[in-house]
Amino acid sequence: MPHPVPFLNSSGRVTGAVNVLIDITESKKAEKILRENEKKYRQIVETAQEGIWVIDENNKTTFVNNKLCEILGYTQEEMLGEDIYFFMDEDTRKIAEQLMQKKIKGYTNQIQFKYTSKCGKDVWTHLSTNPLFDDAGNYKGGLAMVTDITERKNTDEKLGDLIKELAHQNEENERKAAELCYSNKELVKTNKELDSFVYSVSHDLRSPLTSILGLVSCIEEDSKEPDTLEQVKMIRTSINRLDGFIKNILNYSQNNRIGLETQNIPLNKTLHDIVDSVRNIKEANGISFEIAIDEQHPFYSDWQRFNTVLENLVSNAIKYHTNEVSGRYLKFTGTSNKDELNLSISDNGMGIDPKFHNKIFEMFYRLPGNTVGSGIGLYIVKETLDKMQGTIKIESEKGIGTTFNISLKNLKDDDRSTIPSI
Repeated sequence: MPHPVPFLNSSGRVTGAVNVLIDITESKKAEKILRENEKKYRQIVETAQEGIWVIDENNKTTFVNNKLCEILGYTQEEMLGEDIYFFMDEDTRKIAEQLMQKKIKGYTNQIQFKYTSKCGKDVWTHLSTNPLFDDAGNYKGGLAMVTDITERKNTDEKLGDLIKELAHQNEENERKAAELCYSNKELVKTNKELDSFVYSVSHDLRSPLTSILGLVSCIEEDSKEPDTLEQVKMIRTSINRLDGFIKNILNYSQNNRIGLETQNIPLNKTLHDIVDSVRNIKEANGISFEIAIDEQHPFYSDWQRFNTVLENLVSNAIKYHTNEVSGRYLKFTGTSNKDELNLSISDNGMGIDPKFHNKIFEMFYRLPGNTVGSGIGLYIVKETLDKMQGTIKIESEKGIGTTFNISLKNLKDDDRSTIPSI
């Protein structure tokens, strides 16, 4: 850059000039670097993901970046020169005034702070502030980094409400659980008392029935009157039905009161014993009994309950058989292995319509048109098998016959080899 210097004579007149050149290349380079740095830092500030807010010593806004404008919903023109308290509600201003007093004294802060946006909504932010001082140590304003945490704050509040609600529900559930536990204890106690009462009464009722049957037998032997004998026959039938009902009640009560008593059950022998006990009753006349059990492995279960199940099913098969078909039969087929017993009991009796298959195991359910029986036998069978870890399924068609398929877990353990067979 040329800088002319004049020459003067003795009279003070300009007689010439000398051009002095000053090299400002470095200065221009420094200015260029400064402009480039300013552009770079402005780009960084404007593209930052945090709001940047600068105020002077009078709390007036001197700079905001685009992100802060986005957070609060204002333009830069609307925010520049505005007092920071303009962007707060009354309660927040009181908090901010206290913070500003600390900032003037040189304190920095990192807090959660609430502003009010242009549209009037609360905007929660994470605020990191630093005071600005001149070389003499005088307070000249502040710089704040602002992060919008409104969504997170709302989520935290909802989560907090949910936690409170869950805690309340947990307390309520614990209270109900305590009440239920007490009720269950009372119910168990009542059930035991009722079960004992039913067992005692049912057991005591069988003795007088046996006496009545003895008197009926005496009348049958002594009387010659046809009408009397017919009436005595009706009495015997009714007593037998009542005795069967009481026996079922006793079996049901016993099934609830007593745990499993596992022992080896000789399947073929047990089935033959049951068949022999019913073969000579009148209703069984003309029915052939077939037993084919493949005992591949010793079977262990509760013999008393096993007997109860079979007696009920055999009794029903005989009771609901029909004289209208030839070749009447009752078949027992099955296989026992180390895991389970699969047993089928089949007859060619009157059969059961499939629409009743889901109901026959309900307590006191009796098929339409059948007045015989109490409706408790198959219910006891199902309950007893449940206790024995077994299942029962029916296959039947009306007028064709019925098959009950039983599956029972083999309860044998390795250390039960010394348990005697029945």
